[in-house]
Amino acid sequence: MPRGQKLPEILTSDEEKALVKVFNMRYDAGLRNKALVSVMLYAGLRASEALTLSLRDITWTGDEAGKVHIKQGKGKKDRMVYVNAASLDLLTRWRDRRYDQVSTLLFTTRDGKRLATRWLRKMVETYAGRAGIEKHVHPHTLRHTFATNLYRSSGHNLRVVQLALGHSSIQTTEIYTHIANDEVGEEMRKLRQAA
Repeated sequence: MPRGQKLPEILTSDEEKALVKVFNMRYDAGLRNKALVSVMLYAGLRASEALTLSLRDITWTGDEAGKVHIKQGKGKKDRMVYVNAASLDLLTRWRDRRYDQVSTLLFTTRDGKRLATRWLRKMVETYAGRAGIEKHVHPHTLRHTFATNLYRSSGHNLRVVQLALGHSSIQTTEIYTHIANDEVGEEMRKLRQAA
């Protein structure tokens, strides 16, 4: 990792759980916001990618249910990612209840307009605060959390993480190896203190 570069902030497992529980889904905005956070947290979408998702970008049913086609992501590249069953359920519920049934965009304002990135940043910060998370949480924190979890669950396979995130270079993805190395160091310090 280049000198002076900070490790990305990620959510702990408890913080993830607290964040996804904080939304009041009785209200349309609560369901929309939870579905939006879920697709970033569990599929690693960038803010701009989540905000431009259209209905036809998601495979809703069948053998490939949960497949999300990211069109023209950063670097103008397409890629495929998958959401888990719980996220697909949220997205489906939002699709059927969304404000504007005419727009092809999945996430919109009440008027059917595209949501602003600045609004998304503020929304994530607000809900993280309500969840009792003390660190500064922004949309990219959700992406970093996804990437770190995928790196761990894939047996530390950087190539899998690179493809899921849509990185052009594996060097960009290598930041997640340093997160894991820091975690190993922390566990070793705990072990040393216990001895």
